[in-house]
Amino acid sequence: DFFVSISGDIGFKKIGVDLVAVGNGVSASLEAGPAYVRLNNADFGLISGSGKFAFELSNGSLDIGLDPLDNIGADEVFVQFSNGVTTVAAGTVISAGPVSYTFLDDILPFTIAFVVIGFEADLAGFVSLSGDLGFKLVGLDIVAIGNGVSAALEAGPVYARLNNADFGLIAGSGKLAFELSNGSLEIALGPLGDITADEVLVQYTNALTTITADTSINIGPVGYTFHQAISANTIAFTVMGFDANILDFVSLSGDIGFKKSGTDIVAVGQNVSASLEAGPAFIRLTNANFGMTSGATAFAFELSNGTLEIGLGPLADIGADEVFVQYTNLSTTISAGTTLSVGTLSYTFNQDIAANTIAFAVIGFDANILDFVTLSGDIGFKKTGTDIVAVGNNVSASLTASPTVYASITGADFGLISGTGTFAFELK
Repeated sequence: DFFVSISGDIGFKKIGVDLVAVGNGVSASLEAGPAYVRLNNADFGLISGSGKFAFELSNGSLDIGLDPLDNIGADEVFVQFSNGVTTVAAGTVISAGPVSYTFLDDILPFTIAFVVIGFEADLAGFVSLSGDLGFKLVGLDIVAIGNGVSAALEAGPVYARLNNADFGLIAGSGKLAFELSNGSLEIALGPLGDITADEVLVQYTNALTTITADTSINIGPVGYTFHQAISANTIAFTVMGFDANILDFVSLSGDIGFKKSGTDIVAVGQNVSASLEAGPAFIRLTNANFGMTSGATAFAFELSNGTLEIGLGPLADIGADEVFVQYTNLSTTISAGTTLSVGTLSYTFNQDIAANTIAFAVIGFDANILDFVTLSGDIGFKKTGTDIVAVGNNVSASLTASPTVYASITGADFGLISGTGTFAFELK
C-alpha cells in the first residue's frame, strides 16, 4: 500500500556513508478522493544509505478533510517511516548547511506511522471525539485506528461518555464510517446513579457507507475489527445491558440509545425494565418502551407498553389494563405528544406529566387474594425503606359465590404494605 506523498523544499548532504535530507515547510499527505489527512509546513529529516532508510516530519499543522468531522485539533502530529533494517534514536541530529533536524522519538524497523496525538473533533452535533490516532492509506481508503479514544455527548452539566475505547475509521470516495467499542461508560444525567453497562458502542456511517460484520483494518501491528454489521445512515450511542438506580425509586435496565438534541441529551429504548425490589417482594414493568430527556435543569423519563410482573405476598391472578412509570424533577414538565427520537427509534409521551412526578402506576389493576377477595382499581406503588407500599382510591374488593350471591365494597381507599415476611392491606 502507498503510505504518504511528501512535498516541499529539501536540502541533501552526504555524511559518511549516508545521505541525509533536511527541510522546513515540508508536507505529507494521505489522499483518498475528496478525503485527506495532511501535515503541512512541517520540519523534515531523512537518513538513507547502506540499506538504511528512515524519515520523520514534525512540528507542522494538521489539515483533515473527513467530512463531516469538524472543529478538528491536535496537540502533536508526526509522520515516521523506516524500512526493515533501520533504527533511529530519539535526539539524533542531522544537518544540511544551516538547517538541521532532530528526531523526536525512537524509530524502530518497519515503522509506518501518521500519528495524531491529542486528536479532537466534533461530528455534526452527534459526538465529540478525542484521543490518539494513527492514519494510513489502504487501497482507495484512509483508515484510522486508536486506543484510549473517547466519544462524548455534552449538554451543559449533563453528559454521556465512552472513555478509553478502541477506535476504527474508514473514509474515502464519499464514504465515512467509524466505531468505538470496549471502553468505559461515564454518565451524569440528573438523578441516575449506580450506573453499569454490559457493552457500549458508538457508531457512525454516512448515507453512502455500510460496514460488513468482522471487517478488520490494520496499521502496522495495531488493528480494529468491526464485529457487527453497520447499515448506512447509522448514528448511534448505544448502551446494552444498561442498569441504573433512580433515587431508590426504581431500578432501570435494558438497551438504550442516547443522542444530543439541542441543549438536552435524550435517550430512547425498547425492552427496558423498571423494578421496585424489597427482598422477595417486587413489582416490575418489563419489556417496556422508554423515553428520557435531561438537560441543565430538566430531567424526566417514562416507561410504558410493557408487561407487569408482581411478587407481593399472596396476590395472584394479577392483571392490568395499563402500566406506566414516570419521573420528573421539580423544574420539568412534559406535554402530551412530546416525541423523542434516537436514530430509527422514537418515544412519544402520551400524557402530560406535571413537575415533581414520581409514579409507578397500575391502571385497571386486578388480583385475587387466596380466594378471599378480588381486588380491582387503579393503584400506585412505591418502595419505602425495606417495603413496597401501594395506595389507591376508588378501589374495589369483592367476595363472589355466584352472579347473584356476592358482597363488595366499591370506591374505597386502599393501602398495602409488603416486604420480607410482611404483607397487609386494607380498604375503607
